[in-house]
Amino acid sequence: MGDRKIILLVDDNVDALHTMALLLRSWGHTVEIARNGQEALEKATSNPPDLVFMDIKLPDLNGYEVARRLRAAARPGTPRIFALTGIPGMDFQQLSAEQGFEGHYAKPIAADLLESLVGKPSL
Repeated sequence: MGDRKIILLVDDNVDALHTMALLLRSWGHTVEIARNGQEALEKATSNPPDLVFMDIKLPDLNGYEVARRLRAAARPGTPRIFALTGIPGMDFQQLSAEQGFEGHYAKPIAADLLESLVGKPSL
């Protein structure tokens, strides 16, 4: 599955957060949880993640703004950021790519897809 990683999950849906966190922790990863954009930025600053899985629609800053800020503050190529959202469509996938996300996936993400993303080495 790859090295153990620090993973930041960002979503205002508490059930989705806890379900995904439980799975990732069962694989041996360290998981941080944030329920809004500002909390995500604070947690990423205090404990820089290897990977971020983030909803686009958050109660304060949207996921695109959070991704831009994370990219601006991090060293190149880190963290790897993925959008997990209920927003379908190619336009949103393209916008996610333009805003610094490496992928745009529908919620809930399948466990095998999640494992393949987490198992990739950090850039």
